[in-house]
Amino acid sequence: MQDNQDKSLNELSTLVEIEKVDVKLSTGEVLLISEITIREFPSFIKIVKRLLPKGLTKDKEKTIEEQLLEVVMEDPDALLELVSVCSKMEKTKLDTLSITDLILIATAIIEVNLDFFMKKVLPVIGIATERIATKAQQLGA
Repeated sequence: MQDNQDKSLNELSTLVEIEKVDVKLSTGEVLLISEITIREFPSFIKIVKRLLPKGLTKDKEKTIEEQLLEVVMEDPDALLELVSVCSKMEKTKLDTLSITDLILIATAIIEVNLDFFMKKVLPVIGIATERIATKAQQLGA
């Protein structure tokens, strides 16, 4: 039984390596974008909930790019908030960047965090659920 617990813990630790992406801004500065943290998570979810109902469907007449553009055009402040939260950049500094920089940062945030959720969060939840179910069975629940 201890071997199974060790294996599960090893799987969890392998899954939770932090992914990071460097974004070179037009100013020459390099901004490190990493996965959101627990502190950023509530703000991230609130902003994403504001953005998602406004678009991103399985509409075959519009590409994902067209849908994303519509979402951003409908609530550009939400995008700016999301970039500020996820890049850990103060809004006042973000306001001085070019649109190209904004797009590069937003793309890196999506890339890192989508990968994070799909490859790490969902498998970790699966492993944790399995461990809890096993423990519950052992306890006769």
